Amino acid sequence: MTAQLDFEVRREDEAAVGRPWRRSATCFRANVTRAQAADNATDRKVRYQVTLINQNNLQPRESITLAVEVRDVDQTAAAFTSFVSEQNGRRRRRACPASVAAG
Repeated sequence: MTAQLDFEVRREDEAAVGRPWRRSATCFRANVTRAQAADNATDRKVRYQVTLINQNNLQPRESITLAVEVRDVDQTAAAFTSFVSEQNGRRRRRACPASVAAG
């Protein structure tokens, strides 16, 4: 689920509006454009177009792959799954590559 917010603020209120967004969220993409000087544009207002995206829908920037030897695969997998759930993480189950399983 995403949300799109479009709004305009007076230039003198820009810092007060922008500050809460920057403190409460991680901005992963920003694009700033400026209209050409013309009769139908003013410097007295700033327009914001904010898209809110659930962080669960974004891919992680870092991935770690481990190959771990354990005595009881099912028990260890259950323990890891429980830990990941407690940390509000996500787990994807993948078959171990044959080269790792054989080694």
